[in-house]
Amino acid sequence: MNKDQIATMEMFLAVEKVCSEYHSLWRNHYGFRSAFHLFSGRLLYIRQIVHKMESLYVLPKKDSAVFRKRLEELTVRISKNLLVYALTQDDHKLIDKLDYLSSDFSEITCDDLLRKSQDILEISVEHYSELRTYFITLAHLAEMEENIEKLRYCTGGETVTIQTREKLYDKLDDLILEARKVLKEHLDAQSMMFRWVNKDFYESYKKARGIRTAYSIPLQGTVIDDATHLPVGNADITIRELRLTRHISPLGHFRFYNLPPGQYHAKIHKYGYEDSEVEVEVQKDEGTSVDILVHHI
Repeated sequence: MNKDQIATMEMFLAVEKVCSEYHSLWRNHYGFRSAFHLFSGRLLYIRQIVHKMESLYVLPKKDSAVFRKRLEELTVRISKNLLVYALTQDDHKLIDKLDYLSSDFSEITCDDLLRKSQDILEISVEHYSELRTYFITLAHLAEMEENIEKLRYCTGGETVTIQTREKLYDKLDDLILEARKVLKEHLDAQSMMFRWVNKDFYESYKKARGIRTAYSIPLQGTVIDDATHLPVGNADITIRELRLTRHISPLGHFRFYNLPPGQYHAKIHKYGYEDSEVEVEVQKDEGTSVDILVHHI
């Protein structure tokens, strides 16, 4: 991982740690819970990719004999069970193919073993719904696939390893972008409602995210139900002095760009709620963030 990826991962882990520590606070808040689950799902995939990347630096240095022996054992066992299935179904085409694949694995090269093991694995996956009564389980197939992968890394040389690393790096970049997007578009907005509920959590979240107190956006904020403290989305907000209206996002967040400094009155209108108006001040070279409470009729 490069320095930017490491720094991003440290930020992700800090956000996860803060949110986990305050789990009892937000667990009943549907919006935040959904956003956090989206984020933690991406983070889980990122961890898996990083683990695979780390293993590539270790596997080529190990003795491939261990992986080969285990792969031979699994391939023999599964191919025999497949042959029983083929005989039971009187599938001559599959019987002929398995007779060819089931030759003595101990006398063939690693390349031939990998090819035959891969063929048997693909046949097992193709017929898996019918094979559950023939002592072939998903655990066996997963272990077989893992040993094929490990043996290929050990014997494939530097070219295979480099190609695999490049694919994993590309996947890692995509997952990091997805996780950043979830934070920016969902979790950040959801966290703002906790300014009224638990300021310590809100400040800890901002610190973990590296969010500055001064915003580059002149005016932004969240519309919040005064009873439930949940965000209120799909409403309209109007700056009375400028006759400027924006539609509020489903998560209750709004932004106004290019506002000149000054005093403004922001009015919220949503069906089922009383109209609410607050006075806000936009200062020069310093953004303003405001939460607007609305009352359900």
